[in-house]
Amino acid sequence: MKKIIILLLAIMMCVACVGCDLSLGSIKEKITYEPVTLAAINEEFEQNAMRAEENYVGKYVRFTCYIEDISTYEITFYEKSGIAPSLGTLYDYKCYAEVNKKDSSLMDKVKNLNKGGQVVVGGKITYLSDSSFTPCRVYMDLYEVVVQ
Repeated sequence: MKKIIILLLAIMMCVACVGCDLSLGSIKEKITYEPVTLAAINEEFEQNAMRAEENYVGKYVRFTCYIEDISTYEITFYEKSGIAPSLGTLYDYKCYAEVNKKDSSLMDKVKNLNKGGQVVVGGKITYLSDSSFTPCRVYMDLYEVVVQ
């Protein structure tokens, strides 16, 4: 009798373990976005570019911005003006987001957006680069757009 109970417990644990693996697999696929601003990325990049790259490249981020330009697969977003200490002038922080060509629902949503419209975007930062007009340009793969 004890052997049967132990066997049943082992089977139940195995089934539970497979269930856990399946749920862990789906949890791994969920993206957790970090709230950030383009101004914060630019400020950190201006102070220490390598540290900014370590802190942001490869991270999933979400921020509120405005649409500047929409091309075939790239959207330029900007965050309202800030003053860069190194430049001493007012400028807009920019982000260049590439839309996955395979994601037709996102492409349809993007095509229907108006320039100047406020949106919340989420995606993965692919790299940061120097810019002559702002401390840095942020490049990202776009995963979501929510119209405000």
